[in-house]
Amino acid sequence: MPNENSLETKEELLDRICVILGGRCVEQKFFNEVTTGAYDDLNKAYDVAFNIVARLGMSERIGYVGYTYDDFVKKYRFIFRFNSDYT
Repeated sequence: MPNENSLETKEELLDRICVILGGRCVEQKFFNEVTTGAYDDLNKAYDVAFNIVARLGMSERIGYVGYTYDDFVKKYRFIFRFNSDYT
């Protein structure tokens, strides 16, 4: 049984993404540049967002199901193919 202190709602996870990206925004706003620290922030935000949608079943559009990374990529590979131009 998971520890109830570690349970998070979708809203809390979205707030976590905002906090993670806040550091990047501050760099850009106050220092007028973005450092390599933004790379780590973007990876962390991506991981949380991916988990919300694919693993935790918190997406109305995808459905209330949980996928492994490989299963999600197989089922929704058109998303990854479409966005591969931007990586």
